[in-house]
Amino acid sequence: MRSIYQTWVFFKLLSLIASEEPSKLIHPEHGSLYVERSGRQRLGLIPPNCVISGLSGALSFFLEVPRPIAWEDSRDLASVWKFYVALRPDMMVYGGVVMDIADPPSDPPIKKPDFIVECKELDDWYGRVRDLKGQLSKPLSAEEWRFLWLKGLWDGLADAMGVKRKEVIRMFREERSIRLREPQLVQLYRSVYRPDEMALVSRARVPGEVRDELEAHGIKVYDDVGFRPERLEELAHELLSKARPAGEADLLAEVASILGLKQFDREALRKVLLELVREEADVLRKRLSASGPSDEGMRKYPGT
Repeated sequence: MRSIYQTWVFFKLLSLIASEEPSKLIHPEHGSLYVERSGRQRLGLIPPNCVISGLSGALSFFLEVPRPIAWEDSRDLASVWKFYVALRPDMMVYGGVVMDIADPPSDPPIKKPDFIVECKELDDWYGRVRDLKGQLSKPLSAEEWRFLWLKGLWDGLADAMGVKRKEVIRMFREERSIRLREPQLVQLYRSVYRPDEMALVSRARVPGEVRDELEAHGIKVYDDVGFRPERLEELAHELLSKARPAGEADLLAEVASILGLKQFDREALRKVLLELVREEADVLRKRLSASGPSDEGMRKYPGT
């Protein structure tokens, strides 16, 4: 039920935004929406579920992020540990064309969202509690990971997340956990990710004291929504206000246009472009050097 309601809210918001002004889906290029993230981070990126563009600009939608990104060895794992234990709101929205929000050196390890939308489908969601454990876990040392690898990579990851085989984890560190009421957890999302705006969509009616608590922390409550799209019209309008011009940010789309591609795999195109850059690195350096240190050259090639 949870994923069904979240998906319904996602689809209806897209539909309502499209009804306000002509819009088109610019990612994924094949025209089919992603509503889950299995395997989406395998290249070490956190790509959007979809990007739409209209008269007001573009919006990039990410469902249930951040999630773990790809890593190769224990040194890589240390740098991406935060993705394994990060809090995951239902929906993050960014203005403009944003094709990757991963930012491992930062804490939290993603770019700051413009908007967060949290969905609640149960009648009594506000009375439930959540046990946070993995979010408080510290990274394991290289030696600890080597020991866990001997027991199998999957079991090692599960142990590190406190999912099973807890006796192995207890050999290395104490477990810590904290219990939060669901309204407190929603407030925690806002305090951790610091979005410009945040909204909660509840299928059922929310008691006045819970609404007051959330709105006192800057979280707009849309309750008693059920499955009535009209109850989300105001939220769709608020999201649309965050749209930003796509501009020249989407390099891959520009390259695809030059190549005459009507549909293309962004990840495959990105990989090919990087290979070409490596192969023609000397030529690129010469062209950048030829532009000189003038203001015009710096404007054309801001990366120099």
